[in-house]
Amino acid sequence: DLIEGFPYDDGVFMFKVTGQQLRQMLHYMLREEAYTGHTEFYQLPSTLRLRYDRRKGDFDYFTYCGREVGKEIGDDALFTVGMQNYHFKNIESFFNISYDTLCKIQKPRSVATSCQDILMEYFREHEMLDAVVDGRMTILPPTARKGDSPMRTERRRRPMRTFSLVLLGLAVGAALLSRNPSRPAPPP
Repeated sequence: DLIEGFPYDDGVFMFKVTGQQLRQMLHYMLREEAYTGHTEFYQLPSTLRLRYDRRKGDFDYFTYCGREVGKEIGDDALFTVGMQNYHFKNIESFFNISYDTLCKIQKPRSVATSCQDILMEYFREHEMLDAVVDGRMTILPPTARKGDSPMRTERRRRPMRTFSLVLLGLAVGAALLSRNPSRPAPPP
C-alpha cells in the first residue's frame, strides 16, 4: 500500500543552485554525522557521479554525466533541484544553505501540492518497476589504505517487492519531469 510505505503527503518545491552551491550542499550532507545516523541523507540523480574521501573530508571527483560524460562540475553550472516541502522548509539545517541564498538565482517555487498524487499517477503509468543501484556515489572510509574497498553500491538489479525510498524518489523526480516542464507552475 502506497500510503503505508510513503505516508508523507506534502508538496514539492523547485529551486536552482550553482555547481559550487550543489557541491557545498552535498559536502554538508556527507559530514561525519551522516555516518552515525543523525542527519538526513538524500538520493542523487543518476547523472551525478561523486567520490567522497572521508579521510580528506573532500570530493575526489564530482562529475556530471549528461551530454558531456564525466565532465567535472564547474562552479558556475546551474542545476534545478526538486525537494519535498518538509526538507525544503528545513534546508538550512539539512544542507547548510539559506533560503535567501537560494533566492539570488531564482525564487523557489511550488511545483506540486501532493507527493502521493504524483506517485499514484506515476505507478498507474509505469508497471513492473525494478530499482537499479548504479554506484553513482562512492564513499571512501576515514581510514582508507591502499587496497581497502570503498563503501559503495554495486550495480545490481532487484525486483521491487515493496516501495523503497530510492524508487519513490525516482518516481517523484520522473513524474515531475514527465509533466510539461515549459508550462509555468501556479504561484504558491
